[in-house]
Amino acid sequence: AHLASIVIVGAEPPPTPLERNDGARLTTYDELSDYLQELAAASPEVDLKTIGVSVEGREISALFFSGRLPMEAPHEERLTVLISCQQHGNEPSGKEAALELARELVVDDGGLLDHLDLILVPQVNPDGSEAGTRRNAADADLNRNHVILSEPEVRALHDLFLDWMPEVTLDVHETNVSRTSWMNVGYLKDPTEQFGGVSNLNIAAELRTLSAEVIEPEVGRRIRDAGVSYHEYIVGGPPEEKRLRFSTTDINDSRQSMGIYNSLSFLFEGKRWEDHSAHIASRTAGQLVAMRSFLETIAANAEEIRATVSAARASLTAPGAELPPIHIRQDYRPDPDRPTVRYPVFDLRAWSDREAELGNFEPKVVPLLTVDRPWGYAIPPEQRDLIALLERHRIQLSRLSRRVAVDVERYLIEEISEVIVEDKEAADIAVEPLRENIELTAGTVIIPLRQPAANLLPLLLEPQSLWAPYAERGGRHLALESLLDAGTVFPVVRVLEPFE
Repeated sequence: AHLASIVIVGAEPPPTPLERNDGARLTTYDELSDYLQELAAASPEVDLKTIGVSVEGREISALFFSGRLPMEAPHEERLTVLISCQQHGNEPSGKEAALELARELVVDDGGLLDHLDLILVPQVNPDGSEAGTRRNAADADLNRNHVILSEPEVRALHDLFLDWMPEVTLDVHETNVSRTSWMNVGYLKDPTEQFGGVSNLNIAAELRTLSAEVIEPEVGRRIRDAGVSYHEYIVGGPPEEKRLRFSTTDINDSRQSMGIYNSLSFLFEGKRWEDHSAHIASRTAGQLVAMRSFLETIAANAEEIRATVSAARASLTAPGAELPPIHIRQDYRPDPDRPTVRYPVFDLRAWSDREAELGNFEPKVVPLLTVDRPWGYAIPPEQRDLIALLERHRIQLSRLSRRVAVDVERYLIEEISEVIVEDKEAADIAVEPLRENIELTAGTVIIPLRQPAANLLPLLLEPQSLWAPYAERGGRHLALESLLDAGTVFPVVRVLEPFE
């Protein structure tokens, strides 16, 4: 147990716990909890809510900032922004910066809340934070858990997202630059902040364009103008030995899993070292600049963002609108117009910072497998684990009350092999489509595609999807691997036309 801080309602909030100890140590869970209460008490425009509980029973909190109260539901005329931090427990600077950002907004929001409402989750993984580990207390990587949603922390974050459907999301991380593979070729990654937007090709093209051509350059300019080293987020390497590319298209991370709803979603990766507490004050300062630059950019472009997201989401649900084919496998490839990338490094041989021209760069996302979308899907009632997964995603579904004969397409699983996609092993599944008229039994679950999750559903339910939940994700099994046995017919069927 711990003693809650005594606060006076309406008083200016004191320095954050990290500021109080002059950056000597990380903020504990108890200190964070007390400070969030202080912030909420200091302003009538801030609301503190518990959105979930961790594996070990710690509350996960969110701060709600709005210039227009009450904030019990989204304000239709305003942009809603969701920022989450510390999904990985050994990446603490986002949490520390979130507390400083929150205090700044309470003292003087600089006009930001004239343009947007903000939901701020300073710490998604309190158990991992207390233990100093990347994963949660159940040994799951939370940012690889957004497909199967097995962990209470990730479910809390997704429920928050689905309750509010923010137009913009940001997930704040850190990346360890003390990587032996890069050091062996003489480099350390040197940007203080790296930034990435949505890249999955199923997210509306206009959102990907807005992200890449408007938001990213403006965020980068603001960060650099504040004197902080910046670059787009690059993964892979080491240089010249393995390819470099932008971050994943995989929907099992926070950014793409929320972006797939046609949200404008982003992530920051701050610079940290193997010792995740080292230089925490300076790392926090960089994250604060980045988060503030992000919010300023979003506020400056709020009207365009709202209109673009609104139109993109409406295209998923509008009656009669034709949904495009869905890309169920994707990867990065070289771009002849951008064969190299200029990237800030610390050159260990010269012992100095410089921008290096790095080759073996593959920045272009291309589809590897594309399928037409059906009207919907049907799942036998005995597939309880799969149905439960869809319910965790809050998918709109119904159950047949009687037998119905319908035209469907089923898949015969012919062969399963291994392939490398996005530099990881993945199942390569060969299928033979079977067009049939079959009788669906009472209790069969029917999932129409035209709903807010229209982009997500095929990625979950198509057996050849790179992101289907039929294998281990984030340290958890769903026991669904048997659905992909070679020589069997896949139990989820594609319903080709609507039926009565």
